[in-house]
Amino acid sequence: MLDALRRGTGSWAVKILLGLLIVSFAAWGIGDIFRGGSDPVIAQIGDAKISTSDFHRSFQRRLRRFQESGSPITSAEARTFGLDLQVLDNMASRLLFNQHINELGVGVSDRRIAKEIQGNPAFRNTFGDYDKFRLRQILQANGMSEEEYVDMVRADIRLDQLLNLVELVDRVPDALVERLYRHNYERRIAQLVIIPNDRGSIGSPTEDDLTTLHEENAAEFTSPEYRTVSYLALAPQDLTGEIQIAEDEMRTEYEQRIAEFTVIGRRTVDQIVLEDEDAATAAYGRLVGGAKFAAVAREVADLSPEDMDLGALARDEFLSPELAEVAFSAPEGGITPPTSSELGWHLFRVRKIELGSVKPFEQARERIERDMRLGRATDALYDFANRVDDELGGGASLEETAGNLSVRFATLGPIDRQGKNEAGKKDALLPESPIFLEQAFAAQEGLDTGLVETPEGDYYVLRVDHIRPSVLRSLDFVRREVLEKWEQKERARASQAIGEELMEAAKGADMLARLAKGKGYRVRTTEPLLRDGSIPEAALARSQLSTLFTLRPGDATSAPTPSGNSHVIATLVTINSPDPASDFEGVSKLRIAIADEMPTDISTQYRDALEAEAGGTLIYQRSLDNYFGDGA
Repeated sequence: MLDALRRGTGSWAVKILLGLLIVSFAAWGIGDIFRGGSDPVIAQIGDAKISTSDFHRSFQRRLRRFQESGSPITSAEARTFGLDLQVLDNMASRLLFNQHINELGVGVSDRRIAKEIQGNPAFRNTFGDYDKFRLRQILQANGMSEEEYVDMVRADIRLDQLLNLVELVDRVPDALVERLYRHNYERRIAQLVIIPNDRGSIGSPTEDDLTTLHEENAAEFTSPEYRTVSYLALAPQDLTGEIQIAEDEMRTEYEQRIAEFTVIGRRTVDQIVLEDEDAATAAYGRLVGGAKFAAVAREVADLSPEDMDLGALARDEFLSPELAEVAFSAPEGGITPPTSSELGWHLFRVRKIELGSVKPFEQARERIERDMRLGRATDALYDFANRVDDELGGGASLEETAGNLSVRFATLGPIDRQGKNEAGKKDALLPESPIFLEQAFAAQEGLDTGLVETPEGDYYVLRVDHIRPSVLRSLDFVRREVLEKWEQKERARASQAIGEELMEAAKGADMLARLAKGKGYRVRTTEPLLRDGSIPEAALARSQLSTLFTLRPGDATSAPTPSGNSHVIATLVTINSPDPASDFEGVSKLRIAIADEMPTDISTQYRDALEAEAGGTLIYQRSLDNYFGDGA
């Protein structure tokens, strides 16, 4: 057959046919086969283009860093998080700055590049020397050639040279600091009229009112999906009753863990340290004679009570064994004679004695036996779980397996995705492992999940017995809840209408207050408020507080309170403008904060200006989709 094909291609008719096929392939975009392949452009900024291959290298390097950090993320998942656009934005920024750097003529020597590479700790061997072989290994692992890496280092150095100049903030202008200070620390006082939602008349709803509200708020009146789930559960505690521990094994364990049952003796001490022995002896004499330790410490060593307090120390926590021996030999309340160390002469007052002790085996026996049983049960659980798996694999049901192997079996539900029953409470039989609910709501009805090991070291097998789908409850079923919602909305609307009437009738804050008080509404004045909401005012929503800082004295704004139980009219009474000259510390802190933020702000503005000058970044969505296999 192959020989016939070879002979056939020698005829003029076949040559013409092949020629036509080649032309047609080229016309339909298959010409890349003969041109050596294409590299579609994914994005373009100005005259610079980002090819698919360039994007692939950058995206894969970024993705690999995520994966190496312990995140098992796929390309598709990374794209849903916006990683593709982040990579493109970063590449576009580098292109913009590189173009600008070329225009400015910024250069870097080969010697500087070599020094940068050789100084990278990642390329040093165990002796701390630069290792070119290690460089090649790391670049190969990251899918990068030496030439590409050198170009990247050169670009980074040039970019640093530019940005270091751009971000060099020598001095923050005084005018900027003062303006921001006045803006941030301006305080406003408002008069509040609070109208509860239970003051207005609302009448009764029609059936159409309730039907419309029920339909418009369908999500609120839709029941969640409920599932009834049966499961087998295995935990080390289930096997502890079958574990036997010999007496001599427990005694050996006790000896190995003796530190757990030992209480170390401690002394709570105060200390005076003096350089001169005679001075220390004189101070000791005064202390023995009845002088107060704190008073002597202050007089001879300028020590405060906090300075002289060493706290509760064990023997090995003292500066030397000699000092420990002296402190542990003294009675509670006793003063020790001067004792020397490399720091000088020490005087101790023992304020409290905590005696050391060792819990005997008989008292520790119960805990040791429990721990050893649990440890061996944990080791045995793996083999027992395999027996359960074999039973299920042989066709036994969960109920049959539970009976054959005496495994815990339970049925819970109906429950929702939060593990709550229809009464809104957690089902008491729900296992604590968070992955249980994930599995329960991912499994198919009637099928068990197979044996699942939890991060806590337990095992379970679950089966979804019944699924009750999420469904919109009928109006008749939720009529009371719909009626309550209608009344709530109507009461809020009525209190809003009362507020609007008051604002329209009043001519200024004083009249508004009189009218409101006459109708029995609460009127009060706020504390001086800051625009950032750091001074709490429970009656004002954040949006209304922001509006308050746009008003002139005498102007008013109204809105529901954050609780939703009332409506509030806020009339601006006073504007307190801060004086930067009176708050040196506050202005200094603000100046430092601005200086910290300005480099980033300037770099961002610089980048945005370059992008605007280049005409913006154009992303070829089809090429990007094709790269991820989403193209049509």
